[in-house]
Amino acid sequence: MAAVEIDRLALKLSGLSEHEGHVLVWKTREELAMAFPTISQNTRIEGMKIGIDRQSGESMDSLSRRIVADLLSQLAQTG
Repeated sequence: MAAVEIDRLALKLSGLSEHEGHVLVWKTREELAMAFPTISQNTRIEGMKIGIDRQSGESMDSLSRRIVADLLSQLAQTG
C-alpha cells in the first residue's frame, strides 16, 4: 500500500451555511484520516476535481463519506 499525502484540500460549497461548511470540512478530514486506500504505486497527482451534489436532507456525515469515496475511487484509478 502506498502512502497518500494531501498538500491541500479545497471544497467549494454552495447552499451551506458557514458553520455547515466547517463541519463538512472537519468530517471530510476525519473520513480521509480513517480511509486506507489501496494504490498500486506511488503517483504524484497535481490536482483532482470531483463534483458532489448534496441530496435533499443529506447529513454532513453522509456527504463527507461520499466525497471521500469519490476521491479514493479516483486515486485508485490513477494508480
